[in-house]
This record gives sequence, C-alpha cells and structure tokens, in this order.
Amino acid sequence: LSLSVLVALIALLPLSSALKCYQANSYDKQHSMSIEECENVEFCGIFRGSSNGHGMRIAGCDYDESLCAVEGCRFFTLPEEPQTKGILCCCSGDLCNHATSPTLFAHQLLKKYRM
Repeated sequence: LSLSVLVALIALLPLSSALKCYQANSYDKQHSMSIEECENVEFCGIFRGSSNGHGMRIAGCDYDESLCAVEGCRFFTLPEEPQTKGILCCCSGDLCNHATSPTLFAHQLLKKYRM
C-alpha cells in the first residue's frame, strides 16, 4: 500500500469510539427505533415488560450504571415503580439491543436461563 492510500484508510476510521445503541420507547406512537451514540457507557439495554397491565419496550444506553453490570438478561422490577416488571437484557456491542421480534427476545432470555 502506498502512503497516500494508508492515510486515506486511516481517515475513514471513526473518530469516536462511543458505543452505539438503539433507542426506543414504547410510548412513541410508531414504536420507532433510532440510533444513539453513548459516550462513556459500557452497555446497551432493552427492557420488555408491563406497567399497570400495559405492555412496554424501552431501549437505549445504560447511563445508569447500576442497571447493567454484566451482559445477559434478567427479571427486573423498577424499584421506584414496583408495578413495572419485565425482562432487562444488557449487551456491550454496537447496536446489540435490537430485540424487536418476540422470537429474538425469547432466544436471548432462553440463552441466559436454559432449562
């Protein structure tokens, strides 16, 4: 490789090493997901559950470091709102929290809690 080609390839590398996570909130009317760059964050997370009988899905960067300490899924109850319960899955790769299909979400859960 010539020096100019090498310099051009290096220039294409991302300047930021921020983790990228999908961001979603089931309260959005269209249930859309967007991509968020997460500075100084180790994990992406996705929560699927219910609150007062209403289904919900929330995904994004784990800015609250107490939620995701390791990768994997676990049963979770929101301490401030005990009626909000479900499954919280944490992961550490770019865009790893895109569990939009029930099958994929169940696969992540079964991977963690094999019977």
